[in-house]
Amino acid sequence: MDKSRQQFEAVLIRRKLSTEKKKNKQGVDDYKYSLIQMMWEGWQESRDNLEIEMPKPIQMHGNWYFNADIVIRKLISNGVKIK
Repeated sequence: MDKSRQQFEAVLIRRKLSTEKKKNKQGVDDYKYSLIQMMWEGWQESRDNLEIEMPKPIQMHGNWYFNADIVIRKLISNGVKIK
């Protein structure tokens, strides 16, 4: 089980919701209850939006660096909270 599904199922368990699965017509595991399946699909889509294109790195003193301000702005614009 990948980390994203582990995190999703941890939320289900905390909220006392079912993590039961069943095979769909294609033989793939779906959640038994359609509402939970829709929640999982929404969870996956929200995680897909976390992908960003990194800015070009800068080389200084033989090392490669990214401009932190640019990276942080890109993350925030994609809905990532920075602590």
